[in-house]
Amino acid sequence: MFDDVPIRSFDFCFNPLDPNEYLVASDTGEVLRSQRFSAHVYPQRYGTDSGSCVTAVCSSPHFPNYFLTGHADGTMRLFCIDSDEPVREWGGFTSATISRIVWSPVRPCLFFVLDANSMLHIWDLTIKPFDPALKENFSKLGNT
Repeated sequence: MFDDVPIRSFDFCFNPLDPNEYLVASDTGEVLRSQRFSAHVYPQRYGTDSGSCVTAVCSSPHFPNYFLTGHADGTMRLFCIDSDEPVREWGGFTSATISRIVWSPVRPCLFFVLDANSMLHIWDLTIKPFDPALKENFSKLGNT
C-alpha cells in the first residue's frame, strides 16, 4: 500500500526497558516499531485504523509497556506494546496538531501535551481522567 510513497516520520522514542527497540511516529496514521539488531517484533504497527497522522510518541518511564501518541487531528491515544489497538483515546480537548508529549519523570499519571497553538495541556489522570487538569496558553505570554 505504501510502497510507492515514502513514509514521513515526525517523532520517535526508545523502549525504556530495551534501548535496542524504538517507536516511530509516521504520517500513515501508524506508529512503527522496530529494533536495531532484529526485525522480529510483534506488533510492528500500531493504530492502523486511526487515519490521522501521528505527530508525537512518548514511552512511559513508569510503565515501560505503555506509550502515548499525539495526532494531527488533536487526538491522543494510549497503547500497550502488546496490542496494535489503543487502550484508551482522548479527543476534543484541542483542535490543533499535537506537537509533543512528555510523561512526568516522577508521577506515573501525569503527562504534558503541547499543541501547535502553543497550548500546554497538563493531564493528571488521578484528578481528571477524561480531560486535561490544567491548560496554559504560551502564545499570549509574548503579547504583553
